[in-house]
Amino acid sequence: MRMLRLFSGNATAKYSRSRRSREPKKAKRTRMDEVLVWYSERGEAPPGGLRTACIEDGFRLFPCEDLNEFRLKLQSGEAAVLVVELADPASWTAWPLVEEWRGSVRFFPVLVLTERTGPEAVVQALEAGANDCMATPADLEELLARSRNLIHLVWRRRGGVPLTLDGLRLEPKRGRAYRDGIDLELTPKEFALLYYLVSNAGDTCSRGEILREVWGYDFHTATNVVDVYIRHVRVKVDKGRRRKLIHTVRGIGYVVRAPEEAPQT
Repeated sequence: MRMLRLFSGNATAKYSRSRRSREPKKAKRTRMDEVLVWYSERGEAPPGGLRTACIEDGFRLFPCEDLNEFRLKLQSGEAAVLVVELADPASWTAWPLVEEWRGSVRFFPVLVLTERTGPEAVVQALEAGANDCMATPADLEELLARSRNLIHLVWRRRGGVPLTLDGLRLEPKRGRAYRDGIDLELTPKEFALLYYLVSNAGDTCSRGEILREVWGYDFHTATNVVDVYIRHVRVKVDKGRRRKLIHTVRGIGYVVRAPEEAPQT
């Protein structure tokens, strides 16, 4: 397992910038004015240097001083990525609201920052609704690189084409999935997972691949978040239907395929 990189730097600093980040950058690597919304559960301001780092990387930083300002900013639909600092990601009471806004206003990825370390903290953040998780103190350049990666994953999803398979229809621009004309009412994360599997219909997708492509995670950790979400999606897609689409490949991962037609007699 590749561990998250931690930077102690000054003993009192929660965030730092790597030596590489102090070099002049030749070009911005995100779209100009992509809004990075910052919210701290403890009401803390963004770390010093984050605003300058955001400008260098093409982000527009919007710090939220309180929960009300946080609500208004997300409801506006401007957020490209949300960076939220939480003491305990699993117990944050605003997750249901975040999911509601991501489903009805505009989908945006969430990067959680927490003082908790280790695989358990990562798993809890992912299962709660985060797309990525970093332990503090964190390097600002890595934080922004991870934010860019999450945004690029969203761009790819928005640019996707509708997919159909055995009565299943996925509409990525609307984030809607239907089977036999019935709205499956998937959450944004469930939709992203199903869309990835259907995009690779017939091919076995390993848990590591799914974690990387759907959650934006590029390292292995002892998490069952993929299995948990597969169970949720299976209930909505296959439960009560004779023709099952989602199949388990033991020891590897999952595959979506249309059932073979029964031979004619």
